[in-house]
Amino acid sequence: MNRESNRIPQPLLKQTLLLIFLVCLILSTQVQAGHGLAPALSLMRINSTDGDRVALLSPGLNYSADFRIKKPHFIISTTIVLPLWATQNGKRYTNPNFYDFYLGTDLFLGIALDYDVQDHFRLSPAVGYHLNGILMRGKPRYLDFYSLTSGIGLHVLATDRRDSRLLNYLFLSLGIDFLDFLYEENRLRTGISLCLGVGHRF
Repeated sequence: MNRESNRIPQPLLKQTLLLIFLVCLILSTQVQAGHGLAPALSLMRINSTDGDRVALLSPGLNYSADFRIKKPHFIISTTIVLPLWATQNGKRYTNPNFYDFYLGTDLFLGIALDYDVQDHFRLSPAVGYHLNGILMRGKPRYLDFYSLTSGIGLHVLATDRRDSRLLNYLFLSLGIDFLDFLYEENRLRTGISLCLGVGHRF
């Protein structure tokens, strides 16, 4: 897998995570807030204007924050992922064989509405902004891989509101991206990110 950009903001992932943390901290002091942690599985597919097709499969850890003021509410969902497996143009790779460092993040910011399905079960669909970033440092003789794509995000949160449940929520997040920020001329034809997780809200 070889894909290297000509304009790489190396601290960008760290800055994004710091910004998310600060926004969550500020909002949680102003409005009613809920938080959740969940192990997750992420699949990202990149189709470039050059005809390359790259897919990354990653385990991850999701943090979600839900800030309620009135009936519509604001959702932040971010997943830290380890892109361990990949395919490029049909060829399969195990990323640790080619990269010394591999890390990414999948971010969703959106507005949601609640729908009570039963007394203890709530469904919260949301629409908003999606951002996906991948950073992988190649071993000697291999190029680095960078990606920072953005577009439209759809997010569905299913919550079991009974306090006795250890695993009390499930989320499914879909991102459809059209822009890669790491290139002066956009080389992304389409990007699709799918993330699924089950965890605990508190």
